[in-house]
Amino acid sequence: MRIPYATADQLAAWTGMRRKRAEEEQRLGEIEGINLTLTFLRTKQAEAIRSQRRTTVDLGFPRPRG
Repeated sequence: MRIPYATADQLAAWTGMRRKRAEEEQRLGEIEGINLTLTFLRTKQAEAIRSQRRTTVDLGFPRPRG
């Protein structure tokens, strides 16, 4: 299922609700898949935070050799 234009926090909340329901219904395969999704989501959130902290370097315009 796709959720258009959802924030990472919204996705995490929605996935957490899915996980709780899967636990209640003892659907172990779905729980495993949801755990993988949550791990991927957390990794992407951490990457986004790290990329915001990076500074850019101005390399200037390339010049022809010769």
